[in-house]
Amino acid sequence: VAPPAALADAFRALGVRISDSPLVDLTLAGARGSVYEPVLDGLLASDHCDAVLAAVGSSGQFHPQVAIEPIVRAQRACPHKPLAVFIAPDAPASLRLLAEAGIAAFRSPEACADALAGFLAWRAPATPPPTDAAGLPALKAILAGGHPLRAERLFEALGVPQSPAQWLAEATTPIEIAFPLALKIASPDIEHKTEVGGVELGLKSARAAAAAARRIGKRVKKAQPKARREGFIAATMQHGLVEAILGFRRDPQVGPIVLVGAGGTLAELHRDVALRVAPVSQAEAHEMISEVRGFALLDGYRGAPRGDRDALARAIAAFSTLAALDEVAEAEINPLLVRAEGEGVIGVDALLVLGESR
Repeated sequence: VAPPAALADAFRALGVRISDSPLVDLTLAGARGSVYEPVLDGLLASDHCDAVLAAVGSSGQFHPQVAIEPIVRAQRACPHKPLAVFIAPDAPASLRLLAEAGIAAFRSPEACADALAGFLAWRAPATPPPTDAAGLPALKAILAGGHPLRAERLFEALGVPQSPAQWLAEATTPIEIAFPLALKIASPDIEHKTEVGGVELGLKSARAAAAAARRIGKRVKKAQPKARREGFIAATMQHGLVEAILGFRRDPQVGPIVLVGAGGTLAELHRDVALRVAPVSQAEAHEMISEVRGFALLDGYRGAPRGDRDALARAIAAFSTLAALDEVAEAEINPLLVRAEGEGVIGVDALLVLGESR
C-alpha cells in the first residue's frame, strides 16, 4: 500500500513525488543523503509496510559511499524491520559494504524477489498433533513381518483406505478378491513397476490374470534380471474423480516431511505438490490441498460432482503419522483416488522403503 498521509506529507516536504503506489521513487533526489536517508528512516519506522527494499542504480557502482552509507545508518537506527538492497549495474564495492554491515544485497531482481517472498512467507513451526502411542506396537509389528503386502497393510492400519489386495506366490495361485484386477510384480528391488513392464490392468478372470502374470514375469526378467521376484500383487480395480499422490520422506536436514499432489503416471512431470513437516493436522492438510492446482477439480468442474476433500485431508494427516515410525525412510501412495463427496478415498498402489539400518 502507499505510505500513510502523514508519512507522504513528510516525503513531499523533502521534494519527493508521492503517488498511490507502494513504490517511493526518489529519482535524482535520491543522490542526496539529506533526502535518501530520511525516506529510508521513515519507511523503516512505519507500521504500514512489513519490509523495505532499497533499489540503487548507477550511484552504487560509481559512488558507493554516497549510495550505501545512508542505507547502513538507517538500518542501524531501525534494525528490526527487514531491509534488502538491489543494485544494478554490478557494484562490487557497494555489495561489500552492505555485506560488512549485515544487510542483504542482491545483483538481480529475481533473486531479491525470491528472497523477500521466502522471508515474508515464513511461519513458525506449528505444534505437531499428538501421536497415538498405543497404536505404535501394532504398526511396528506390520513392519517387522516382511509380508509383500506390508505397505498396504501399514497404510490401512494408519487410516488410509487401500484397495482389496492379495499376494499371489505363483501365477496360478487362486484369486480371492473381486475382479477386474490390476496385477503387478512383487519385488523389493523395483520401485516403479510400470517402467519395467511389471503391471497389467483390467484383468477380468483368473485365466486372464494367470496369463498376465507369465507375461509380466518375462518382461521383468528381461528388464531387471537381478531383481528379486516374490510373486505378484493382485488388487481390485478402483475408480475416482481425481488421482492424488501421497508421499513421505525422512529428510536428513529437515526431518520427516509429507507431500500431497496431483498423482498418477504424470506426477513427477507436473510437480504440482504441497509439502509440510510431518506430522500435520487435518487443518494443515486442508491448506495443503488448497495449494495444489490440480485439486481444483475437486470443487466440481462443468457439472462434475465435487470430490471428497475432507476424506483426502484425513488421509494426508493419517499418512503423515509415519513420522512416528523411525524405521520408515520413504513411503508413497500413487495414485490415491479421491471419490465423490462423502465417498472417501482409496489407495491403489503403495510403496514403502525402510531405513538402511533396519
